[in-house]
Amino acid sequence: MKSLDMRWTRHNLVVGLMGCATLCGACGETVDATGVLVRKIDVTRQRLGPAPSDISGREFVGTIVLQRFKRADVAGDEAEETLVEIAGGKGIAIRDAGGVVDEILTDEYLTDFDTISIAGLAKRQLVLYTYPNSTRGGTFRVVTLDGREVASWTEKPPPGRLAVAVWKGVDTIFYMQNDELVLRSSNGSELSRFPLPLGNKFRSLHIAQSAGDRLIILASGNGYTPYHMVCVYSGGGELLFQEIESEHGFQLDADAGQTDFVVVTRSTRWRYAPIVG
Repeated sequence: MKSLDMRWTRHNLVVGLMGCATLCGACGETVDATGVLVRKIDVTRQRLGPAPSDISGREFVGTIVLQRFKRADVAGDEAEETLVEIAGGKGIAIRDAGGVVDEILTDEYLTDFDTISIAGLAKRQLVLYTYPNSTRGGTFRVVTLDGREVASWTEKPPPGRLAVAVWKGVDTIFYMQNDELVLRSSNGSELSRFPLPLGNKFRSLHIAQSAGDRLIILASGNGYTPYHMVCVYSGGGELLFQEIESEHGFQLDADAGQTDFVVVTRSTRWRYAPIVG
């Protein structure tokens, strides 16, 4: 069992509620600006059919206590381990087919987590995002399976959740802050900030790359803000398309060789087709 020194005592009451009011703005807020807000390229949207009935629960395991999980090779053995958040935001449990292999404990509330590849290393490293730190901001850490810290940085105001995705051939960490989309490398270096109007209304984030180095994002509100946002950026970070619609968004499917992509909301699968030319 490994423990990370987060240099602050967990604030059980506030973060036990997932930091809803602080991380996401006021609970239950309404996003008034809906529809297509930015259209520098033409994009058509086609209904493909209903969403899978279990779409909203796919990121969780458990029945009484729901715990988020992800799968990745963090041991370097070419087999994926299962990473499960420990109840109460206390850290991450790493499991293989035989059971729990190890735990990475945190002193701050574990708000979100993912894994990232680093050049020259066979196994993926853990990306942990915790809140609140001593300034009531958020702390990001990239750590190894044995708890060794590779990189760390803090953000205030604290973002909602994070995503790791390939951007121009390299695994990149993404999150939303101050109506901007922040891009950081595995060592914590800030790569860029893209404009993201109304981004502070949303919490979760899905990232994909499509043809022509375009970046696609799907953002979704917290449990009390049933809206999602779809954005398309150029390779240089120009916001080409932005749409906000009702319902939470749960899945984004895109291919780096294709222009079309699919967004899955609570009720519907949608195909988006940017017009090239």
